[in-house]
Amino acid sequence: MTDSGQRNTAHEAHDDRRAALHEQRLRQIVDQATDAFIVIDAAGCIADVNAHGCQSLGYEREQLLGQPYARLDPLQTPARLAELAAELAAGPQTFETRHHCGDGSELPVEVRLGALDTGDGPCLLAICRDISERRALEAQLRFQSTHDSLTGLPNRNLLEDRLNRAVAHARRRSRLVGVLCLDLIRFKQLVDTLGHTATDELLRQIARRLIGIVRPGDTVSRQAGDTFIIVLDELVAEERASQIAGRLREAVATPLTVAGQEIYPDASIGIAVFPRDGSDCDTLLRHAAAAMQRARRHPRNEPQFYAAAMNTWATERLGLEGKLRRALDGRELMLHYQPQIELSTGRIVGAEALLRWKHPELGMVSPAEFIPLAEETGLILPIGDWVLHTACAQAQAWRAAGLPELRMCVNLSALQFAQPDLATRVAAVLAETGLPATALELVITESVLMRDVEAAAAMIGTLNDMGVQLALDDFGTGYSSLAYLKRFRIHRLKIDRSFVRDITTDPDDAAITLAVIALAHSLRKSVIAEGVETEEQRHFLSERGCDEVQGFYFSRPLPAADLTELLAGRRALANGLAGAETEEPPTVLLVDDDPVFTSFGCSVLRNEACRVLCANSGREALDLLARNRVDVIVSDLVMPEMDGADFLRRTRALYPQACRIMLSGSTSLQSLIDSINEGGIHKFLEKPVTPERLRTTVREALARRTPPAG
Repeated sequence: MTDSGQRNTAHEAHDDRRAALHEQRLRQIVDQATDAFIVIDAAGCIADVNAHGCQSLGYEREQLLGQPYARLDPLQTPARLAELAAELAAGPQTFETRHHCGDGSELPVEVRLGALDTGDGPCLLAICRDISERRALEAQLRFQSTHDSLTGLPNRNLLEDRLNRAVAHARRRSRLVGVLCLDLIRFKQLVDTLGHTATDELLRQIARRLIGIVRPGDTVSRQAGDTFIIVLDELVAEERASQIAGRLREAVATPLTVAGQEIYPDASIGIAVFPRDGSDCDTLLRHAAAAMQRARRHPRNEPQFYAAAMNTWATERLGLEGKLRRALDGRELMLHYQPQIELSTGRIVGAEALLRWKHPELGMVSPAEFIPLAEETGLILPIGDWVLHTACAQAQAWRAAGLPELRMCVNLSALQFAQPDLATRVAAVLAETGLPATALELVITESVLMRDVEAAAAMIGTLNDMGVQLALDDFGTGYSSLAYLKRFRIHRLKIDRSFVRDITTDPDDAAITLAVIALAHSLRKSVIAEGVETEEQRHFLSERGCDEVQGFYFSRPLPAADLTELLAGRRALANGLAGAETEEPPTVLLVDDDPVFTSFGCSVLRNEACRVLCANSGREALDLLARNRVDVIVSDLVMPEMDGADFLRRTRALYPQACRIMLSGSTSLQSLIDSINEGGIHKFLEKPVTPERLRTTVREALARRTPPAG
């Protein structure tokens, strides 16, 4: 080898040593960094990771190399990483996420993602910083902004938020909300005697006592000094607020020891109730405070309602509790059963068991009056056991008699569902009555699920494993969480009657109903609508794929003997179904308060291949639309009560498949533009319209019609 070759070889060896040393120093620097460095190759797999990354995630380096980065962060799929890589041309990408650690925990991190060329092809470098302390500090600051620093109770901000939510929810469900203002008596004297440190401890002990009295969904808040506000959510009877206030006062008045001294505190409590005493947060709080001042002036310092007359009424209502306690033993309770109809066949496929109370002196007591009372007092537990056993026994009796098999639907209260041994109780009833588990459906509400999600999921899973079906009542009126629909194994959704009532005239109710039907079917669940009272409602639901219905249109709740006659075929439903409806011909609806035009339109379209319906008002037209599939709507713009623009705006939301045509003898350009934008009209015809013009326009509209489903 020449001297030149030897020098080149030595130079190359020196360069290799320098490169190796440089790489070693870089590795040491990276390994000593306090952030995790993760190299991700083009396939989305981990190509390298520094020592701190392994330590913070709880893995050995060999456990991570070659593994998909999605193992640490499931959101970062290879496709998502490719999208992020494409965005790196504009600069590094920063985002926050959570890494899954080796021990099963999750670590919040801030990821700064950049491009890296290792010589083996383009890679991504993820520099991940632990932000758990930052998150903890943020959570602490959020807590401090919404909670009282002394007692840890919600402060004014969080109280107003919860009260507003409670009022909105109660307004939708026609329930009540109680607002209690509790003020300690002689508190200033206690401060002067004991000092601030001791009275702070007194307030903390009082706060713990108040929390121990109210229900989990209620709110206890400290406002200032010695004033506490209690929000009673989902209150079902006004006198229950008085009972809870009495228990709160008793809890406060129980002697306690502070700074070595025995203290005998007392409190004045005022009560305001939504909606009677106010419809907004400020009014309810103000009226509760006014009622508290009245309580202070009361000779015995008893809790007072804002409306003084309610104190007498609450006392009278409490007498009903004693009567209800005796009703179960006196056999005054009974069950009626409301049939549930399958729309596609007209068959009775289920029956909902509904509790009734016939008192020897009061007569039939409304369920709206005594069931909330039973829930508040805990009587719903023995009553619920009786209902479950009676309903299952009746269902089995029908099966044994050879009558058409149907599912028995039994409503569960929140207290019943919260019983740890509920599944055992249900199994015992099924075994005793002989009813198959698959023939029983238990009905629960959204609020029941949300009280304890983990316990609810476990209980529903146990009941499902037994074969019992579950239905979710009042869907759409509360949280309506898509997450728990996926998590909980619910078989059926019940559309609340509050949506069904105006389903043919209110676009919002119709939209909610259609969304529930579509959502349920996409999740392979069936849908039943309750409160169906008209043919229009039945037809609307049938056209839109609702599976089942129940309501007065078909049958009121019946005693067992009457439903037996119905199942045996010895009597008929009020409005039975003959099965699937036949397809209707193309239909045109003429809407005009001038009978001359509707007669003219019928004459012009007589020889066309369509059916013609006529209405002289928007409301009459909405009734016809609810009962018939209409393909083309021809409406006058100027009509009394509901003008054509409003009518077509509603039909656009309720019946989007219908082609809309507007008529008018005289109108402004702006009115026409508004009608086109809001009503989504296809054509505008100016009166007087010629026969050929009307005929041609309707033909064009019919040619655009959406064919019937199926």
